[in-house]
Amino acid sequence: MKRAYHHINRHKGTYGKYIIILAMSFTILTYLLSGGKLFDIAPKKEKVPVTPVKQKDNGMIKISTKDNKRSYKVGDTVELIVTASSDKQPVIGYDVMLTYDETKLQFKESESLDSSFNMFTFTKKGKVSLTGVKRVKPAVSTVMSENPIGKLNFKATSTGPVAVTIDFISNSLKDSNLVNGKNEDVLGGVEGVDLTIGK
Repeated sequence: MKRAYHHINRHKGTYGKYIIILAMSFTILTYLLSGGKLFDIAPKKEKVPVTPVKQKDNGMIKISTKDNKRSYKVGDTVELIVTASSDKQPVIGYDVMLTYDETKLQFKESESLDSSFNMFTFTKKGKVSLTGVKRVKPAVSTVMSENPIGKLNFKATSTGPVAVTIDFISNSLKDSNLVNGKNEDVLGGVEGVDLTIGK
């Protein structure tokens, strides 16, 4: 009995080493199978809340033509003026999204008519978008009352009636808008223009 006990006791340290080696092997295998990640300790990304733009239906964006001209001939330059009214509220930004028939009109260029805004122009098939961001300086009032904000030039390419419209859906952020300093959309209506192109 003593002899057996002595044998077990003598190999006790060896058994312990085997257990440690097995545990380490299991840990390494787990590490490799998990793609090199023992534990997922990466911090979770918190979602940053986006402040929604509230709707206040008061402002207006309109399209007009130079000298209120409505009839053109093929080859003529069609000059459109975009004006905005903000219902006595200072505006910090705007989006004006226009839709037109590209088989009758060809977009040529745009120009900002309000120096208090940086204006950017984006185009795609049958659409032109004007985006204005208020400049930090000069610190001038941006209350709009039928203020001209942009000019667009088109070339008349074929005959027939053609409408240039402004995309607008109330309470939508994916179309035209006028945003005031309280992050409220003050645009409540739009007005496009109907033209006729002859030979």
